[in-house]
Amino acid sequence: MKSFVILFFSLFVWSSGYTQNMEKRMRSYSDTDPKYSFSQFELDQIEILKDYIPAIVQSEFEEYYLEWANTWRGVFSGNPYDYAKSKEYDNLLQYCKNYGKAVWPLLFDKVTLGRGIVRVEILNLYKDLTYTGTEDFFDGTRPPREEGDYFPADVYLNLVYYCKGLLEDEYENILKSLEIFTFVEKAKLGTNVIFANNQEIRLILNSEKDGKAFVTIYNILGVLEFEANYDISKGNQTFVINASYLKRGIYVVKVTIGGESISKTIKI
Repeated sequence: MKSFVILFFSLFVWSSGYTQNMEKRMRSYSDTDPKYSFSQFELDQIEILKDYIPAIVQSEFEEYYLEWANTWRGVFSGNPYDYAKSKEYDNLLQYCKNYGKAVWPLLFDKVTLGRGIVRVEILNLYKDLTYTGTEDFFDGTRPPREEGDYFPADVYLNLVYYCKGLLEDEYENILKSLEIFTFVEKAKLGTNVIFANNQEIRLILNSEKDGKAFVTIYNILGVLEFEANYDISKGNQTFVINASYLKRGIYVVKVTIGGESISKTIKI
């Protein structure tokens, strides 16, 4: 009988400690934890970045997003990635890729709306537009865990945590990328525009008819560093060239369409 009492007491103490540890871990994933919630400073930063995005771009983004969201009704899956298997998602993704980091503030803004409004399906855009890790997006974006902490973090809180990190690390790069909208306005007037930063070169090309655009990039010594041709359609279109492999320096980008050429000196 004495052994039974000791065993029962030991189990009670163990279960009490287990429950307390579980509650502690659950609290660590609370919306009120600064690690998983936006500060007023961060919310202000996002608003500042959004203000640089033309209203027409914000409106078009919302239209593409809504078209994608309308496809969710036909998907019944516990895997959020399954909600990105549609042409509507592909259209939204391509629209965002056309502007690069300049549209990231719109992604941040979605998450700031709160768990009662934002759908976790948006993590697909974060994965495809912002994530460069080698692990699965779920694993690669989770915060460091305490030893023995095996409880899965809330998907929404993970997104908040990930957004906060992106905002801190990429704020200046996003601000720089927003300059593209100045060039987009010029492109709408029928001008071909070449825009560059240290990661990519963007060509906003305007053509009066379908055809091809021939692109060459030379370094300051006149050595050819890149050449390619693109199928173009009548109107405006954007092409992105990965510039991360180019060394820092001065380059000349030349674009030829229908026998007419434009050149621009850029700095990487």
